[in-house]
Order: sequence, then C-alpha cells, then structure tokens
Amino acid sequence: MTKKLFLKSNKVVFSDGVFYYRQDNVHAITKIFSKKNFFVLSSSSRLFELLKENNFDKKVMYVNQQALLRTYLHLYRVFENYQFESETD
Repeated sequence: MTKKLFLKSNKVVFSDGVFYYRQDNVHAITKIFSKKNFFVLSSSSRLFELLKENNFDKKVMYVNQQALLRTYLHLYRVFENYQFESETD
C-alpha cells in the first residue's frame, strides 16, 4: 500500500533529521534468518507487478526482474538445506 501511495503522490518530502540504527543487537529480527525470510520473494514479485502496472521504463523493469531472479535463486539454495519446523512450514 505504501508503494502505491508513493506512486500516486504529487510531492515527496525527505527529512534532514538524524536517524540512529543499532548494529550491535545480534538478536535483531533483521539479522536472524527464519522462515519469514522466504516471504521476501512474494514481496519482490508484487513489487515487479506494481512496476508493470504503472508502465515503468524497460530498463527499470529489467533490473528489477534480475533482482527477483537472484532472490529466487538465493532462496532456492537456502530452501534446500533449511530445517523447517513442520511439513506445513
């Protein structure tokens, strides 16, 4: 939804504020690989469809399609060795 709103916006404003990111938390959800990481493929695919629907430039489409394929290949390798908790997962 955020991406769709961004595409329909007439104006984009950026903040000059200071943002702090802690890099020392080894238990941060962004640093631990789990089954949720496989959903990135679905999100990437939906982003690609959004680009198509909004007639983005072919070069942008090509770069995004390559990124989608790289994501798929990476996750496929991980999937082969990932220890899921159950058959449903």
